[in-house]
Amino acid sequence: MLGTHLSAGALELKNMYLEIQQRAKDGITILDLYGKLVLGPEDLLLREWMLSLLTQGVHNIILNLERVSTIDTAGLGTLVNCAGAAGSCGGKVALVSLVPAQDGVLNILQLNIQLEVYSEEADAVNSFFPGRRAVKYDILDFVENLKGR
Repeated sequence: MLGTHLSAGALELKNMYLEIQQRAKDGITILDLYGKLVLGPEDLLLREWMLSLLTQGVHNIILNLERVSTIDTAGLGTLVNCAGAAGSCGGKVALVSLVPAQDGVLNILQLNIQLEVYSEEADAVNSFFPGRRAVKYDILDFVENLKGR
């Protein structure tokens, strides 16, 4: 995979359970997260990565959470913090590919109001371009589709 790759080995941190790979699509930076987004070196890694991007002038970012198995409250706080930091720079953060349990937590905590969540990467990318169609993820549609199977 093209792009930047950083994990525990690169930082020489032990017992780290988050890996980040960076790539771009249509000029939008995408961070593919693998593992757990939890309190400790994991949430700090994401915060530091985001701060580095924002400092470099990269303000529009997609966080791909498809391969994230666990998000705790610190991880949720990090997602909100990242979105707020990008927003204060005139950009935004979009989340893509949350598993239903994670998306349910966002809905319960009403974080879906603060965070833009998409089921498909293409929709997340399109959300950064005003003339393109971007379909937001709707958990109710997902549940209805499951019932229809």
